[in-house]
Amino acid sequence: MQDYVTEYRNKCVNLWTDAPRDELHDAMNILERAFARAERTLGNTNERERTICQVGRMQGILQVFKQLIREESKDADVTELMDRHDENVDKIMQAMHGHEGHLNMRHAELLRTTGLSKDDLSDAMGHILMAGAMECYRMGKDILYVLTKAGRRYCEKRWPRDKT
Repeated sequence: MQDYVTEYRNKCVNLWTDAPRDELHDAMNILERAFARAERTLGNTNERERTICQVGRMQGILQVFKQLIREESKDADVTELMDRHDENVDKIMQAMHGHEGHLNMRHAELLRTTGLSKDDLSDAMGHILMAGAMECYRMGKDILYVLTKAGRRYCEKRWPRDKT
């Protein structure tokens, strides 16, 4: 049960930060029904047990708000650091944003896409990685770059995609 609660809490946070509000609303309705079902399954409970359940709910709410604050803080950090950038950072972020699915892009592919020199790419990537907008992974001889959730949200705000 604890895994279910943790999984659902994380799902709600992800829906809050990344999805349309109607999806969050649907998830909240499902969660309310699950709580009602759990209360019926428990049957008659005494005052102490009900209090313990309420304290657990309050603790869950607190954890969700802490996660939301951390996500908003990441967004603010990315925005603040990215606003102090040069045009090379813009080229890289737009290339990653335009890349299908935001999955990843290899270093060589990013060089080709942006037309930057190796030194310019490395300098700008240092800034982007420090801002928390991307992560990088070494795969053999390749370096793989991936937009973080905060990086994706930054790109969506800066260069919104046409939803039609």
